[in-house]
Amino acid sequence: MWSGSWGHGDWREAARLVFEEPARAITRNAVVIALGFTPLFLAPLVPYVTVGAFMAAIMILSGLATLMLLPAVISLMPDRLFRPAAGSSSAGGHPTPVPGA
Repeated sequence: MWSGSWGHGDWREAARLVFEEPARAITRNAVVIALGFTPLFLAPLVPYVTVGAFMAAIMILSGLATLMLLPAVISLMPDRLFRPAAGSSSAGGHPTPVPGA
């Protein structure tokens, strides 16, 4: 388990730390829930089989979409998602721009 301070001031480092454990958790959650719907494939009624297939596919696709979209959202809006480190904000309470971002 990760332990540390969020006060880095560097969104790239924070994003790297966030995607170590949460990426594994998102993947495991999607796979386990998708596998939970697979017994419906053995159901005698076709609608149950269809629901099982749809739900398993939805879980896998939503897990993949999350893993692709979450880094994109973080890279588009780092100022809104991460607080600046203590003492690094400019006058007026606005965050200091990150060089190269």
